[in-house]
Amino acid sequence: MVRLFSNTCSIRVWAYIFVSYLVTLTIQMLYRRDIMSLDVGLYLEVDVGNDELEYVSFYNANITHNLGNMADKADIYYALWRPEEINCKYAEDIINLLESGLKDLKARPKYFEQFNSPNGWGMYEHFVPFVEKYLDACKKYPKAMISISR
Repeated sequence: MVRLFSNTCSIRVWAYIFVSYLVTLTIQMLYRRDIMSLDVGLYLEVDVGNDELEYVSFYNANITHNLGNMADKADIYYALWRPEEINCKYAEDIINLLESGLKDLKARPKYFEQFNSPNGWGMYEHFVPFVEKYLDACKKYPKAMISISR
């Protein structure tokens, strides 16, 4: 029989390492980026001939909630964070809103930069490309359904 622990001290060391590992994992789970962020996606429901629909994803992106205020000032908060509250279900429903907001973001960078997050998690320089890519995806897949996770 192989002895895993040679003495009580070794058991305490391994217990300490294990508990430290669990604490680290718990902290990481509590502060995971996706818990404090917005996930957007575009997908289609596909009938593949069985009793259940399959979901085909075309686009997914993630951005911090710290940009919510900036999005609000650009009049695209609801298009991004809460499309269901403005009766937007499909990508084509938010294209005009995103175009208008993106145009405003690009026209007034200094104005929008004042809403940068002080902790650096939520910056204008990251938000504009996020909106650009999401808008491009909406134009490429206008009939795709919007998926939001906040």
